[in-house]
Amino acid sequence: MNRSLVSSIVAAATLTAGANAAITITYSTTVAPTYENLITFDEPTTPAGPNPTNQFASMGITMQTGNGDGPFVAPGAAFGTALGADNLWVGAAFGAFMNFDTPITNFSAQWFDTSGPASFFGGGAAIVALLDGDENNAQVFFVNNPTGNNNTTGPSWVNIVATDGMVFNEVRLVGFSNPFPEGYVDDVSWTVPAPSALALLGMGGLVATRRRRCN
Repeated sequence: MNRSLVSSIVAAATLTAGANAAITITYSTTVAPTYENLITFDEPTTPAGPNPTNQFASMGITMQTGNGDGPFVAPGAAFGTALGADNLWVGAAFGAFMNFDTPITNFSAQWFDTSGPASFFGGGAAIVALLDGDENNAQVFFVNNPTGNNNTTGPSWVNIVATDGMVFNEVRLVGFSNPFPEGYVDDVSWTVPAPSALALLGMGGLVATRRRRCN
C-alpha cells in the first residue's frame, strides 16, 4: 500500500507514544542486535539504483518510500561521512516503510535522517511499529533531533522488541522536515517466530488485550 507524506505525518502525529507498552522502541548510539533475517543491501542480488518494492519478497518483506517507490540502493560514502562505504537504502523520501508478510517480534536497523531538530515549522522524526495497519493501536517513538548523514557520533540504531505476546508487521521510519526529508537505512534485521510460537504469541496478545479493556 502506498503511503503519502501527508498521511504518514498525520498518522504518526496523532498516535500516542506508549499506547502499547509491550512493544519497546529504542534509538541509540549502541549497535542494535542483528536478528535472524538480515538485509545489508550488499547482497549480490541487490543491484545499485532503483529496486522494486518486492525486491526482497522471498524474505517476506516489502520495502518502499512514502510515495510508493522501492528502495534506491547506492554506496553510502557518496552521501555522508557517517554512512560508511557499503551500500544502503538511500534517500528514503517521505519515510521508509517496511511491511512483513508474517508478524515479527524483533526489528533492528541503522537509520539516518536529514529532517533536523523538531520545531514549529517541521523537523524531528518518528519510529512507528504497528500490526495490520492499525494506526490507533501502535507504538511510536518520537525523535526530537534525528542524526543526519554527516554526524558520526549521534544515535542511529533502531531496535524494536515485542514482549508479552505482542507482535507487529509494519515499521515506519518517518522524518518530518519540510518539504523533502531524506532517510538512509542500512542493516535491516528481524525475527519471525516459529509457527507454534506465533500461535502462542497470538493467544498471549489476546489475553493482554482483554486485560487492557477490563482495566
